[in-house]
Amino acid sequence: MQEAEDAPFFEFLRATPSDLTANPPLASSLQAFETALFLLSLRRYPSALVSIGSALESALKAKLRIPPDRIRYLGQMLDDLRPLPASLEHFAPKGEKTSKQKRFTEIRNRIVHYGFTPRDDETCVVELLETGFPFLCRVYEEYFDYFLDWREIRPDAPDFHALSEDEMKKAGLIPYVADHLRVAIQVYQDGRQLDLPDRTYCINGLRRIVTHGIHLQARTWSVDRALQLADECGILFEAQAEELEALERELGDCRWTFDCPACQSVETARFAFDEAKLDDEGVITPTRGGCVECGFSVRYQEPFLAARLLADQIVEHRQAILEALAYVIPSDQDDQDDE
Repeated sequence: MQEAEDAPFFEFLRATPSDLTANPPLASSLQAFETALFLLSLRRYPSALVSIGSALESALKAKLRIPPDRIRYLGQMLDDLRPLPASLEHFAPKGEKTSKQKRFTEIRNRIVHYGFTPRDDETCVVELLETGFPFLCRVYEEYFDYFLDWREIRPDAPDFHALSEDEMKKAGLIPYVADHLRVAIQVYQDGRQLDLPDRTYCINGLRRIVTHGIHLQARTWSVDRALQLADECGILFEAQAEELEALERELGDCRWTFDCPACQSVETARFAFDEAKLDDEGVITPTRGGCVECGFSVRYQEPFLAARLLADQIVEHRQAILEALAYVIPSDQDDQDDE
């Protein structure tokens, strides 16, 4: 009983490094990473950045086996570990005064010592996706043979269950959480060169699944029973049906039914497509939509997010989508026939 109470507890990790209990800074690093996820769900983006900075420092302390009474800063520990693996050198090249790691550290130190305002939100999200999350992932991979994202273990694997038993032991995050972390980084990279008013939307999928998980855990028996009774009476079903009808009217005819990429509810999401790309090139590009079960949504002004989140479902339903929407979107040949 005492051993179970002394072991670190994690909400979103399905596996931990084998030497976790023997290396306390590594446990601290993973706890700081999880804390960052919770802070994202609360939209405390600067605090999440600070937490990821702590996760990086603790991970390097674990690698160097630095005792509690010795103070070493992130840059100093990186120098202690040089020469760095190429994947880490990318973030912290030797002698570079304007490296990604130094910019991340400067912003983190400013927030720690001088606080933050809402103006810092986008800057912090960008730093998390540009440096914080990818850098931390590479540190775990290079020094502990541990992977937050299961796909980094074997990129050609069609899904998580294709990994071997030994490979699964190295896969830290619950697969669907890892998928959303990866999508957030990809969406940021996709739109990196675009002049966008706000890039915080890149993490909306990740933020939503964390928030949804918290809400599920917070439900009491009485609430669950009330929801069950309401569902039995058809109240929730009717309300959701009305919301779906309203959403479908808003999206128009060029849309499709999807399972929600955030809460996983079956066929509760509707997303519209880019009609021009579908008509001219046969390219299925979702642009906006949402889920009536959990409230997750993607706006037209948030490029690449819906496409990344729905990529697997679009591959699965591609032929059906093209066949169904051929009756909705007129082709050039139809126009010629009308003439």
